[in-house]
Amino acid sequence: MAEGFISYQDKGPDETLRDVAQRYPTELATRCMVQLYEAEPYTPCQKFDFCGLHDLMHDICSSKADEENFLKHIDASKYLNGIPSTRLALPPSIGNSMTRLAITYERDSVPSIHGLEKLKDLRSFMLQQKVYSSKPQIGFKEKAINFEMMRCLRILVVEGCTFEGEKLPSKVAELIHLSFDSWIDYNKIVNLR
Repeated sequence: MAEGFISYQDKGPDETLRDVAQRYPTELATRCMVQLYEAEPYTPCQKFDFCGLHDLMHDICSSKADEENFLKHIDASKYLNGIPSTRLALPPSIGNSMTRLAITYERDSVPSIHGLEKLKDLRSFMLQQKVYSSKPQIGFKEKAINFEMMRCLRILVVEGCTFEGEKLPSKVAELIHLSFDSWIDYNKIVNLR
């Protein structure tokens, strides 16, 4: 809904936008294109809480997303494999007009990510550790990510990360267009509004 894919025109007379949003993946699940899951413990969502792609469908969607320049996924461990580095620099191939970016990482610490400030039109940003762990694994310094330059950001997903001092960077609260944020496995959540 935050990206604008769910339209009011698809809404029935007694439906909410959430009902419409639930209908789309349900249709894909009946065609065996996605798998639907309920979170444990159960949350008050009506039908399912999240969905996942089958491996083959994931590969097809990833290649189509690359082809259409819809999303750029960066596996940081491929860029820094065995190299001690004080920063992660985004590859120049990203360009300046990328609107959706996902970065996965394996290391214990990422002091900073350089190049995000060039992505002034970035609308969706996801940062997550590759291997699930019960405690956050990726540690960031306060100014590792320049949120001040991400004025257009609507979606922010951070999974398995902590920031220096165990608090969110203060600039996150200034993201006025932020429609959706998710801080999975984040140990300190603050009210953004």
